[in-house]
Amino acid sequence: VLGTDDLYKYVEKYHMKLDPFYQKSLTFYPKRNFSKYITPDNQHLCSDEALDLLSKMLVYDHVERILPQEALKHPYFNLSLIHISEPTRLLSISYAVFCLKKK
Repeated sequence: VLGTDDLYKYVEKYHMKLDPFYQKSLTFYPKRNFSKYITPDNQHLCSDEALDLLSKMLVYDHVERILPQEALKHPYFNLSLIHISEPTRLLSISYAVFCLKKK
């Protein structure tokens, strides 16, 4: 999903060396947009906010990756986005975040 280009940029940026095993076994993989994994069967589970948050969390470079505190402020966790028709799982996650914010 993240592709190998960004991995190699990360390794080079921080002057790291890949283990020889990975150097031999890694081939080129293009970065793929998360929306390519949405199908008619799962599209009701995927919101634009969820995909945006996922794209900010799944980043090789730890400096560019969203911090947990920033992630909790992401619109994905906005209670106004919850509708009765959405899965209970989302309600549970959002309610837990709401309770954490109150503390």
